[in-house]
Amino acid sequence: MVRRALMIVLPVAAAACSLLFSVPDSVPSEKSDAQPGALEESGGSESSAIAEGGPSDASDASDARRVTCPDSTAGPRLLPTDTFCIDETEVTAAQYAVFLDADKSEIDVPPVCPNNTDFTPVLAAPASDFPVLVQWCDAYAYCRWAGKRLCGSVADGGEILLSILDASARTDPARNEWLRACVGGDHNFFYPYGNEYMPDACAPEQAPFGGASYTGLGPPATHPDCVGGFPGLYDMTGNAAEWTNIAMVSPVNDAAVYNYAMLGWLECRRSYGEVPPMDNQSGFAIRCCWSP
Repeated sequence: MVRRALMIVLPVAAAACSLLFSVPDSVPSEKSDAQPGALEESGGSESSAIAEGGPSDASDASDARRVTCPDSTAGPRLLPTDTFCIDETEVTAAQYAVFLDADKSEIDVPPVCPNNTDFTPVLAAPASDFPVLVQWCDAYAYCRWAGKRLCGSVADGGEILLSILDASARTDPARNEWLRACVGGDHNFFYPYGNEYMPDACAPEQAPFGGASYTGLGPPATHPDCVGGFPGLYDMTGNAAEWTNIAMVSPVNDAAVYNYAMLGWLECRRSYGEVPPMDNQSGFAIRCCWSP
């Protein structure tokens, strides 16, 4: 059980929307929906689970792989980056259903998530292999249950990365784990698959605000050119927006906090939007991280 003193949310009128984004490539073999400690393969061998990288220079990021990831966590398989591990794909509705059926009594949620005991997705998925769309609090709880965490601060092993008006807190790959994975670490790719834009490489991106929607979304890793910035990392741009452990403190009321969903619009650095963590209308996907 991990307790985190995160933040206290006061009622807020509306979240200001900032948008920025990126792109990934290929098709992974997915880990089963097993409970932590019970790893099962679903389609393909262990060796085939990691792709060779995108069609451009994204494969060069393989020289930065130095972290050994555990294979005993639930949900998508963890992929090594240079300093941490990240889920190869977004969490599917089927993987989230295992969490819904599991004992969650030992999961400790932060103070920003009072009385969060339901965990029901914001919107029912059209099929079990589609990404699940949930509130931030549910994404946080899922990652903790799975033996992982939401992606957050690079320097602090995923702890919450806060910003007030400092845009670099969310747009700097040296500080933001999700973004660091998208750009291939020190390679700093413009797109997750490299530096040259590839039209139609990735699925259409999720409409970020105005209610949860599956319009244009599909199962993770179904676009074979959408992989990077580390080999085998899928759908970092396009498809569903993904929750992170990154937040903005309101410049008007420093107790009002908005959590960031990385939206994946074309470029890695044009990829964020802030929404209140308990906003029932904003359902985004889950991608977890892990630190050694």
